[in-house]
Amino acid sequence: METPLLKREGRTMTWIPTSFRTPLPIVACAVALATSLATPAVAQQAEEPEEDPTLIGLVVDAQSGAPIPAAEVVIIDRAEPVLSDRNGHFTFRDVRPGETTFIVTQLGYDSLRTTVDFDPSAEPVTLSLQPDPVVLERVTTIADRFATRRRASGASVRAFDRMGLLASSDFSALDFVLSRTGVTPTRCPNRLAHSPCAYVRGRPTEVQVYVDGARIIGGLDYLGSLRPEELYVLEVVGGGRVIRAYSNWYMETIARGRAIPTGYLF
Repeated sequence: METPLLKREGRTMTWIPTSFRTPLPIVACAVALATSLATPAVAQQAEEPEEDPTLIGLVVDAQSGAPIPAAEVVIIDRAEPVLSDRNGHFTFRDVRPGETTFIVTQLGYDSLRTTVDFDPSAEPVTLSLQPDPVVLERVTTIADRFATRRRASGASVRAFDRMGLLASSDFSALDFVLSRTGVTPTRCPNRLAHSPCAYVRGRPTEVQVYVDGARIIGGLDYLGSLRPEELYVLEVVGGGRVIRAYSNWYMETIARGRAIPTGYLF
C-alpha cells in the first residue's frame, strides 16, 4: 500500500496514519523512565565520602589497672581535647586508621605522650598513666578535707566535681551555677554591699564568693569571668549564700607542694 501524499501550498508532505503516530504522553513517559534509570548512577557519584571510623579508648592507672576518670586526652593534630568518663572511656569520631599520637594529662599522674597504631577492628586503645604517689595522696587528702568541711557546715551544700564541670557546655562558671542551683541574682538593698546579691530563701542576700580560698570582691560578677573547665570543684552553700570555687591551677599547686602566693588561703 502506497503512502498517500498531501500537497499544501506547493509543498509535498507525507501523511502518516493515526495508528502509526506516537502519542505525546507515551513520549513523556519514556523520557521520564530514562531519567529515573540514570538517576541512581548520578546520585551514587554525588554521595559524600564515607567518614573514617570512631576511635574508642580507655585511660587506666598503669599500676593498678583501675580506670581514670576526667583525664584530658588530645590527639596531636586536633585542637579539641576529650575527657575520659567515670569509667575511663573516651571516644574520637572520624579518625583515620594508622599511627595516632596522644597526649594524656590528669592531676596526680605523670603526663603521657604516646603513638599507637590505630586499627578499627582491634580492641579499644588503652592508655596507661603512671601515678605520682605523693601528688595523688595530696589530691586525695585535699578532696577529703573538702568533704569533711561540707558535712560539718550544718548547711545544705551542693558540690560539683571536675567531671561535671569539664562536661559542661556553659560559657562561664556563673552560668553553670545559675542553671543548676536556682540561684537568682538581684539588686542588693544595701548599696554598700561588696558583692552582688541573690535570692536566698526568698530574701535578697549578699553572696559571698571564695575562689581558691580567697574572698572575691564582686563575687558573682567574677564567676562570670571563669570557665567551668578551669575549676576543679565548685560548692554552693546554703542555697547560694556562699559559693566556693577551687581552680585546677590551685589544686595542682597545692598537690605538688608549691608555695601559694600571698592572699590565698586554704
